[in-house]
Amino acid sequence: MQLRLPHDYAYHDAEPKSVVKAATLFGAPAEFSLKTNPLESFAAWLTSPENPRFTTVIANRWWKKLFGHGLIEPVDELTDGTAAANPALMEHLRRLMITQRYDVKVFLRVLCNTQAYQREVTRQELATGEACHFTGPLLRRMSAEQMWDSFTTLINTAPDLPNLPLREATNVFLANSRKLGEALEHLTPEELLESAHVTSEVFRAHAAQFKVLQQQIAEARKREDKAAMSSLARELNTLRQAEIQTADEKIYTPAVLKLSPQGRQTGEGYRKIEVPGYMPKDFGAERAAQMQLFVKESKRFGLPAAQQDVYVKHRQNMMRLWPRAAELDSPAPAGHALREFGQSDRDTVENVNHDASVPQALVLMNGPLLPSILNPWSQLRLAVKQAGYPDDQVEAVYLTLLSRKPTPEEKTRWSKSQADGVNQIEDLIYALLNTQQFIFIQ
Repeated sequence: MQLRLPHDYAYHDAEPKSVVKAATLFGAPAEFSLKTNPLESFAAWLTSPENPRFTTVIANRWWKKLFGHGLIEPVDELTDGTAAANPALMEHLRRLMITQRYDVKVFLRVLCNTQAYQREVTRQELATGEACHFTGPLLRRMSAEQMWDSFTTLINTAPDLPNLPLREATNVFLANSRKLGEALEHLTPEELLESAHVTSEVFRAHAAQFKVLQQQIAEARKREDKAAMSSLARELNTLRQAEIQTADEKIYTPAVLKLSPQGRQTGEGYRKIEVPGYMPKDFGAERAAQMQLFVKESKRFGLPAAQQDVYVKHRQNMMRLWPRAAELDSPAPAGHALREFGQSDRDTVENVNHDASVPQALVLMNGPLLPSILNPWSQLRLAVKQAGYPDDQVEAVYLTLLSRKPTPEEKTRWSKSQADGVNQIEDLIYALLNTQQFIFIQ
């Protein structure tokens, strides 16, 4: 496999029009031939245990996940001259990963059972360039995903149940994507070009209007004229919808209808065309089983029969709104709680933000997070309700939020707060949510 340089190649490492053979950036050369797929050969070389950087990067990143600081920092800068803070330990971790055949669960089990990991956290802040001796994990805030999952478990009574609304929506999306992709593959180049030409005329006709509307929105934003901004945004959205509808009518729908003579249009757009072999999975049986589970759950919590239907709808809504972070898009949309709490936007390799900020406080104060936690049917409030007596309720709050009972001193402080007028259990919940013990990994 080789490549000929262009005629105007102006660097000193080769002559113009000279032939350059494929080679790896470092390590052993990749083995490939004209009969094999070059991408598969590259992947085999990249993930080989003989590639020293591949295994070292994985082991170092998992070490940092658990201990808060990598043996090699920064974790995304590894060169031939990079030295680990503890070379012998780094080599041991590399060999451990290879020995366990890259089984991450086994690797993490080993690290979690070490005395170093199980010691109390180190509270001393490291200066830039200072070596970390890992007397214990570093004290650090939970990641955005850990924060979100912590809140989710306070709201959702069973967050690890299959999230059927989300999975059903994903299944429909994937089925429609496969249907459209294969439909477009069946179009001839001439058909596709003709349809694209008609659609592009609409896009061109709207281009000037788009520009004018965007300028008007920018001017309205400067004037802080929210009414004008809202009206102009609706006009802009109308134009976008017209473009989408044109592409659907001229390209997507005709293409999907050609997939099968048994195709049946049940509504507007290609998504509403039922084609045998491209139908999304039916989740009806799973939904019915989960609904029965929610009914049993409501009985276990002692809810009267009149409230059971309302509770089931509430639980279904919670499944949709408060899934685990792993079931949400990553990165989450701008403005989402995950992003506000520092989730990486993935523009660069290592772009997580662990710093506290004003928007984070506003999320707790003004967003839907706190009202959902304080909802009478949240996991936390149901646990408090089952506790019964006031002292038992305080204990339930501590156990749910901090996984421990309150100390005598904390009980005294709460009694004093009640005497001063701060006597609602919601006040205690909000205070504990903002403590270092809840937010930081101890």
